[in-house]
Amino acid sequence: MGGRRRPTEEMPEGRAVSVFAERFKLTAKESQILSLLSQGLSNKDIAAVTAVTEPTVKAHLTHIFQKTGASSRLSLLAKMMRA
Repeated sequence: MGGRRRPTEEMPEGRAVSVFAERFKLTAKESQILSLLSQGLSNKDIAAVTAVTEPTVKAHLTHIFQKTGASSRLSLLAKMMRA
């Protein structure tokens, strides 16, 4: 099998995502997308896992950036890890 992890919400990042999502009042879908993003998935992969279109993933990410004050995926993940 390949070295890539299978996306799951039960990874160690899950606790950090939960705390961060609660702090910034993210929706369930935004939390799910953040969790998948923290596992290194691309927008295309996130869309496939969540059964939405790639533009919808981008819209959710925009909302997450607005709610958290993050300006990029990297700054979002850094902020999440510090929360």
